[in-house]
Amino acid sequence: MSEIKNIENIKSDFEINEESKYIKTYLFIKGYAVAKNFQQTIIALSLAKRLHEGQYRRGGDPYITHPLKVCNTLISCGIEDDTILAAALLHDVLEDCQDKLKDNGEEFVTEYGLSPEVLEIITILTKESGISEEELQIYFDGIKNNGKALLIKLSDRLHNSSTLYSFPYEKLVKYIDETDKFIIPIADYGNDYYPEYTNAINLLKSNIFSLNRSMRIMLEKSEHQISILKNEIEELKSEIDKLKK
Repeated sequence: MSEIKNIENIKSDFEINEESKYIKTYLFIKGYAVAKNFQQTIIALSLAKRLHEGQYRRGGDPYITHPLKVCNTLISCGIEDDTILAAALLHDVLEDCQDKLKDNGEEFVTEYGLSPEVLEIITILTKESGISEEELQIYFDGIKNNGKALLIKLSDRLHNSSTLYSFPYEKLVKYIDETDKFIIPIADYGNDYYPEYTNAINLLKSNIFSLNRSMRIMLEKSEHQISILKNEIEELKSEIDKLKK
């Protein structure tokens, strides 16, 4: 790993109004990384905070809450790997923070001392918006072929699946279908080809599957209720038309 440079320029200041939403998780990860001497995770933590500053989740939370949750979940699953945790913290920066990256992420290696592997994992996890079904398959195949990226993607999907209530209807349906079509299969693939991560993969897969199934059932019930309501409205309109005659 290259010499760490310019890390003193990364700010770790918190805005009081937002602090309560992520400060405990931030400090837990920082303390964990210090205790384990995970230098890359320490650097990535500060970088993620700075790069995602001013960005917010659909539900209104500061965006940094998401990569923190993804990283924290991996720690909870027993992942003790500096590279994985650092990449987890930065997994969305190439996608969402391009305006703050002068060298398309290369500075993570050249200026801040992260390993090329961390940048490689982040790159694998980066997805362009509006891609076709075929391109989406290629994207997930790339993730499938990197065990560390696969773990991060599962943790990422678990957190996103827990916040589906904030999604618009069409995106909700697409997300549920995408999880069944791509996420569950790559978890199964990971179980077969990355035995060192089997416990973590099984924990993540089980929770993702449960959340996705619950959301699908809820969606189906909602659609059924909407259908009933539409029929009742049509019947009411028919009755009104009869009265008018």
